[in-house]
Amino acid sequence: MKYIQCFYWAVNTMFAVGTTPLTEIELFTTSFALFLTVIIYGYTMNEVGNIMGDWAKKNREFELNLYLLNKYLQQKNVSKKL
Repeated sequence: MKYIQCFYWAVNTMFAVGTTPLTEIELFTTSFALFLTVIIYGYTMNEVGNIMGDWAKKNREFELNLYLLNKYLQQKNVSKKL
């Protein structure tokens, strides 16, 4: 029981300051809810990072293609007004 109370205290201190549960069922339920919240938060932050990474990769590919196109047009002496 002490380990569960320690886990509850650690997670609750990090994420939300609340009241102390009165019964063991409240402790288990609240601990489970906090643990689930941590998992959901971590997954969400990971997905945001993946989206940002994909966006940066597509942006680099676009910039490379634009550079190659400009270089090709310069080699063929195509007017910049075109």
